[in-house]
Amino acid sequence: IPLLNVVFQDSEELDPNFHDTVTVRAGVEQRIYDTPTTGLVGQLGYYYDPSPVPPQTGSTNYLDTDRHVGSAGLGLQLDRIGDYHFAGPLTIQSFYQLHYCVPRMFYKNESVDADNPGYPKIDVGGWIWAAGINVSVFFEYDTE
Repeated sequence: IPLLNVVFQDSEELDPNFHDTVTVRAGVEQRIYDTPTTGLVGQLGYYYDPSPVPPQTGSTNYLDTDRHVGSAGLGLQLDRIGDYHFAGPLTIQSFYQLHYCVPRMFYKNESVDADNPGYPKIDVGGWIWAAGINVSVFFEYDTE
């Protein structure tokens, strides 16, 4: 890589020793507004996602961390707009997620070369956010 002072050597295959994890998720949804043709729902959720990556004390640098994730959403459902009735509801969903990546520090052991990008220690952590909108509608169609 010309921009980085990194020299690639012949690689060796190393078992990353990842381990299985269990992710716990919880969520609630509440209808906020409801008429025969319109509905508005709110959603809240949380999950904890533990990292499958073991401490990186050797030559590998798999950077991963446990995450706490909170989410919120709002959904609007319309069965018609004016005099136009849909075959199914028109749904507009919006969401926001905030991920807290728990700080984690890896200290390399004495077998790791000083030119390893993670030597003598490397850390990971921070925040991730995501947001989006989804629009869906059903149309009448003939299957015959």
